[in-house]
Amino acid sequence: MNIYFEKKGRKGSGVTVISGLLLNKKELRNVAANLKKHCGVGGSVKNNNNIELQGDQKFKAEAYLNEQEHLQNI
Repeated sequence: MNIYFEKKGRKGSGVTVISGLLLNKKELRNVAANLKKHCGVGGSVKNNNNIELQGDQKFKAEAYLNEQEHLQNI
């Protein structure tokens, strides 16, 4: 699992990208929805199984994912 902040090609506003989650589409959407609620931001799931959150949410996202039991083995 990789969590990084990306600004390139986004006209100055950046996103936090979470990649490498080995989940099916339904689980990925569920995790993305919970992450957006936890961080209080918008975001989306992209076709390459990446979750994008608006703004720099690296620390909040990492803390949330580490406390989730079903993601511990990734």
